[in-house]
Amino acid sequence: MTKHRSSLIEADACSSSDVVLDGHRVTVTRIDSDLLPGVEPQRIHGIGVVVFAGDDEMVVMQIARDVEVPAETVGDTILNMEGAARCEAWEQDRLIMGDLHLAQLVRVDWRDRTAAPVYLPIYAGVVDSAHPFEDSTLFVTYQEYVDVVGFGTKANRQQLITDAKAAIAETAQPQFTR
Repeated sequence: MTKHRSSLIEADACSSSDVVLDGHRVTVTRIDSDLLPGVEPQRIHGIGVVVFAGDDEMVVMQIARDVEVPAETVGDTILNMEGAARCEAWEQDRLIMGDLHLAQLVRVDWRDRTAAPVYLPIYAGVVDSAHPFEDSTLFVTYQEYVDVVGFGTKANRQQLITDAKAAIAETAQPQFTR
């Protein structure tokens, strides 16, 4: 695999997958999340947040036929990634989040267009409080999320849950109850 910048290395060779993003064929590669400060803001394509709502439950959105974590394409003026992740949780699911932690940084290499790679930081946290939910808001188990059709492969979704759990494991947070 070719690397876009020498400082943006891959987390491991097993973390690349060919998928479809915004109607384009892409290769997504999980890279070292400590490299986020070195990513130029105009290279941030979107921000996502894994929302934990219990010991084995998370909040997802129903989008057309897919189920996915709250995420949104962002403009190149985003300077506060964590703040943008909080906004997504609020705007899409009416959730107020506790502490958020960077769980993954994903590099997207376009396979069917001549654009430079872009990046997707994905945060993780536990719901602090919730307002009336949107019709598209669903509570699912981790395994249900991994098994449903959504962005990436089943292995990508499993790794996302693993990384998100690890990112918040250092901080003891109260569990959200519905």
